[in-house]
Amino acid sequence: MERSQPPASAYCENQVLSLNIESSHGFLKGRSKVQLQVRALQQPWTLSCGMVAVVVDGAEEAAVTFLKLFDRRFAYQLRADNKIPPWTTDIEDSYINFLQSDQAASLFDQMTNDEYFKFGKDKWHDYESEALLSKELLAAYNAETAAYEALVGHQGKIVPRLLGKVTFDLPPETPVPSNMLDHLQVKGILLQYLPGFTLSELDQHVPQPDWQGVIDEAVRITRVLGDLNILNYDVRPSNFMVVPVVINEYQLFIIDFGWCRLRQAHESDAEWGRAKWQRDEEGAVGLVMQHRLREKGYEYKFEHSLRYLEWAPGEDD
Repeated sequence: MERSQPPASAYCENQVLSLNIESSHGFLKGRSKVQLQVRALQQPWTLSCGMVAVVVDGAEEAAVTFLKLFDRRFAYQLRADNKIPPWTTDIEDSYINFLQSDQAASLFDQMTNDEYFKFGKDKWHDYESEALLSKELLAAYNAETAAYEALVGHQGKIVPRLLGKVTFDLPPETPVPSNMLDHLQVKGILLQYLPGFTLSELDQHVPQPDWQGVIDEAVRITRVLGDLNILNYDVRPSNFMVVPVVINEYQLFIIDFGWCRLRQAHESDAEWGRAKWQRDEEGAVGLVMQHRLREKGYEYKFEHSLRYLEWAPGEDD
């Protein structure tokens, strides 16, 4: 039988989504559900499906938010990185049949307890690939929400305000055991909407005299992550939002924490320092922007803090 064709997306402009709220803050505090109308899709999608959405129910009607859904079906980059084909309804049928089987719980346990499980298989069935994506996106969601909790004192200042943790159900056409329903649930976060542009687009929106100060602020934000024991593996200019405040004044926000972690209780200063040095979050924005703007004839003056230099690998490492 010919395989079904992958849909472009399950989400579209003007679509109304009914979400369950697991925990909420700000104007959503105390609510268990919210309805959002999608105003714009923020693509390309990598780990999560990002979209600008407006609240269409309750006292907060017309409030503009940014919704991130960790939906394995449309996590395009994650699927590509794992050499998993685009999602189709046939693939979903295979996954649901798997969730209905006795082997589902055992496979999820293996994936959880064997860190090398992913690398020990040469051939993957569709349902195994979907199970892997479900597990990895849950980890990304947990990493992102943990980072926002660690940054609670900085929300609305250098990161967007977290308005709520939400879930979007994908009800199967045939019954699935109750202990497997979580694997058909899309987790997400609802954030403060930031009306701006990414740092990658700096030269298109900001006068050249302001470039130095804007990038300096992005570098400073990476240092705040270190102060709070956060290691972000995905620092790059496109993960900073620049929001105009008044003429020639801008507020910087770092976004996307799906590939980050907090310092573990057992990590020594040397272990943590080496991990931070090897990732070099400061350079991931400062040096990258210096190189990009140099090609445009501008010399950004980047000064590295060298905060973790003492833990850099030596010649004998």
